[in-house]
Amino acid sequence: MGLALFKYMGIYFKQETPTGSIDGSNTAFELSTPPVNAEGVQVYVDGLLKPLTPGSLGFTISGTTVTLGTAPVAGQHVYVCYPSTEE
Repeated sequence: MGLALFKYMGIYFKQETPTGSIDGSNTAFELSTPPVNAEGVQVYVDGLLKPLTPGSLGFTISGTTVTLGTAPVAGQHVYVCYPSTEE
């Protein structure tokens, strides 16, 4: 899992590759820490930003679990940026 971290106005912003299989059937991916709020989460699949909406084009988030509407296939990359209070 790759991770970059920076801090702005007391909030840490994490950029990471979440854990989870990229195999064409898995849609659930785990973050290392929970986001401060769901609205601040940005999910990218192969560099394309996914909307925070349920359905095949978007994603949902609950705690540290990001669930994509469509499972990425082998060879694709999932990347998440989000605000966190933890380092």
